[in-house]
Amino acid sequence: MRHPDREHVSVELFGQLVRAVHAISQAGARELRSEGLTPAQYKTLAMVAARPDIQQRDLSDALGVTKGNISMLVARLESDGLLSRTPAGAAYLLRLTPDGRDLVNRLRPQHARFMAACFAPLSDDELDTLGGLLSRLEADRP
Repeated sequence: MRHPDREHVSVELFGQLVRAVHAISQAGARELRSEGLTPAQYKTLAMVAARPDIQQRDLSDALGVTKGNISMLVARLESDGLLSRTPAGAAYLLRLTPDGRDLVNRLRPQHARFMAACFAPLSDDELDTLGGLLSRLEADRP
């Protein structure tokens, strides 16, 4: 069934999505700031933890950020002693340092609990439905 005012509803739904993401992002950023990290830094560390020896350009693609942004993130994390960058031809391979690995291992369960709390108002079925709907939106972008 087509919604009679699909454009209006779509604009309203988009606004709701933006507000929800913003609220969750802000709360998550506050938690990470207490650890001296930004959300982008944590996501970078978590991605490198999941894929040791990832190339810097592949990390940029996986996170959906520019090569310039990933270069700045990596340089900061490297200077903080959390990440190492090893030349491999024209590329760099990234790996967590022991301190970086310890930090991610400590923060991962805390972050998972935080995210679970953010989605606590939804039932398991609603979470599954939301995941499916968001996947469809990602796959069918104009």
